[in-house]
Amino acid sequence: MKYPKMPLETHPHDPSTRYLTSWSGGKDSAYAFWCAHQRGATPVGLMNMLAETGERSRSHGLPPSVLRAQAAALGLPITFGQAGWNDYEQVWVTQAQGIAASTHATHVVFGDIDLEAHRDWEEHVCAQAALRAWLPLWQRPRLTLLNEMLDIGMQALIVSARADCIDLLGETLNPEVIRSLTERGADACGENGEYHTCITHMPNFNQAIKLVHGDKQMSPEGYGFLQVELCTDAINA
Repeated sequence: MKYPKMPLETHPHDPSTRYLTSWSGGKDSAYAFWCAHQRGATPVGLMNMLAETGERSRSHGLPPSVLRAQAAALGLPITFGQAGWNDYEQVWVTQAQGIAASTHATHVVFGDIDLEAHRDWEEHVCAQAALRAWLPLWQRPRLTLLNEMLDIGMQALIVSARADCIDLLGETLNPEVIRSLTERGADACGENGEYHTCITHMPNFNQAIKLVHGDKQMSPEGYGFLQVELCTDAINA
């Protein structure tokens, strides 16, 4: 069964709409979470997929401790799946089914903007889990989204970047950094994987996340990663 694609406005936005968020720890999933909450829906939890080792998230390379700190700042539980690419879909569906059963979730919020293949996959796996995919950012202008994120006080640290943007690792998104990205031909929101971020503050957080910056590492493909860890003071607080 495949649900029809519906514009955002037709979703039932009231407290009975209980949503999980596919949480990467980055700006787009965080802003999608915020938009869904602003529309009156009730957040009930976050879900994240880790790589096979369980040491880092698959999409953004963040350690579980940072993702747990973000969830704690939102006052929500976070559940982790752990998979390789071969069993990623099945692990995701099983994870979503388990969380939905305990939280009575009706929707899963995603932060994608316009990649049809991603939306098709999200609707496919949500249908398997008897849930609805909700994409609050879908087909909205990139710079409008970024300006809105900055206007609400969201702070997003660049933690991974393609080869020509490696010098921006460790920078926090601001108008100057966004301009630098676009001048290099990168998608302003990094929709094609040009860069990824880690949220350290947003309006729903009860406190900012303090991070320690580690080494900058390169993948064989020339993609750069900034290793970040949760500040010891934050762990002991």
